[in-house]
Amino acid sequence: SREGVVQMSECSNENCAQFLFNVTSIPQDEVLTGAELRVYVDRDNTSSANDLTGAELRVYVDRDNTSSANDPSKNGGEAITRLLDTRYVQSRNASSWHAFDIHPAVLKWKKTPQYNHGLQIRVLPYKSKPSSHSVKHVRLRRSTELSENEWHTQRPLLVTYTDDNRGRRTKRQTINDKDDKRRNRKRRRRRKNRRRKNKRKNKKNRKNNKTKRKKYTDACKRKPLYVDFKAVGWNDWIFAPPGYEAYYCHGSCNWPYDDHMNVTNHAIVQDLVNSINPGSVPKPCCVPTELSSLSLLYTDEHEVVVLKVYPDMVVEGCGCR
Repeated sequence: SREGVVQMSECSNENCAQFLFNVTSIPQDEVLTGAELRVYVDRDNTSSANDLTGAELRVYVDRDNTSSANDPSKNGGEAITRLLDTRYVQSRNASSWHAFDIHPAVLKWKKTPQYNHGLQIRVLPYKSKPSSHSVKHVRLRRSTELSENEWHTQRPLLVTYTDDNRGRRTKRQTINDKDDKRRNRKRRRRRKNRRRKNKRKNKKNRKNNKTKRKKYTDACKRKPLYVDFKAVGWNDWIFAPPGYEAYYCHGSCNWPYDDHMNVTNHAIVQDLVNSINPGSVPKPCCVPTELSSLSLLYTDEHEVVVLKVYPDMVVEGCGCR
């Protein structure tokens, strides 16, 4: 989730900024698995390709929350800070976001909100070489050239990753040993031979051949399905992505089965019973057998932009079940 930010005034220097993030919107029952501070660095079109000047970005957090934050005089009038992460950036490169790992700090804020005194970002000239261009293109504050909309998309962001413990995990186990597999292969060969003998007795060989070709053509497999959030009316609350390839499973489940049909032993037995007595049980169905997750950026009921991973959103494999 992307949390709201309020800029503080402790840093008067243009090369320093302090930010206070509201993390109370993170549910207490969700486990915080990661947290990043993302800073946008705009490209400097005025510097030459041979200009190697850049800037070093450092992120600090208050180290002694109980003493330094509440009574700075105990530390000579300055709060004691701890370096969380650092990055070297060059504004002559393409505009990009730079991520800083601040998981320990946000984890402590979530457990004890009263210790949340924000982060301090400092921009230092690379190798002590002054570079006003590199400092200018690090988006710590809104410049006069930026519109409100541009600043909204380029201001520093806190991105958190949480686990609500409701995501399903797929676990596969192989329960058949080599002897079982060998017996299954023999049974499949016997059934296949019986079917071949029946086909020889059938006078409509041409019709059977056409049906066989159709079975292979229409066999169970994954097919494309693009979901456009605007078309389904979800674009008013989902920011990104605008849509995604969900896929779906379709096709027939008929003997003989190819490897890509991912058939189970139960489906083979069901198909066998159906071939003997079609009215007793239906044929196996083509369904998803493997699903993957999808990350969505959306607005929750508190108007907070949230990045959440939803499980079982994309079909990765199909099979007969």
